Amino acid sequence: MTIRTKAEFSGIYLTTNGVWPDNINGDISAGDLRNGIQDTWDSIYQDSTRITAADSPYSASDTQRVIFCNTDAGDTTVLLSGAFGSYYKVINCGASGNYLTLSGFSGQKVYGESEQTLADGSVIELHYNTIEGWW
Repeated sequence: MTIRTKAEFSGIYLTTNGVWPDNINGDISAGDLRNGIQDTWDSIYQDSTRITAADSPYSASDTQRVIFCNTDAGDTTVLLSGAFGSYYKVINCGASGNYLTLSGFSGQKVYGESEQTLADGSVIELHYNTIEGWW
């Protein structure tokens, strides 16, 4: 990814937590962009959350719909809590080669298996059915 300076964005800035990153003499990195885009999505999707490896294992609630998982600090696990009709969009927004593992709560299957693993940059949408599990 090309690193661009603030001036190259012609007045359109993606910021992290409302503060322009001052690292690398005002340049922004791929990580800054990823976090800025993620913060923007968090404000659009009020039912979304962001987790890191420090939150692992993370138990998703039935009210969340979008889960951003930054796996840069290590492998991360999300436990999916299913009730009929539940759905999630889960994103591994890490870039360090670590994995995100999705496991069903109390033996619920994920794509017919006990768990699924997502690599960096992977996105999955899951819908729950009482008989079939997460698909």
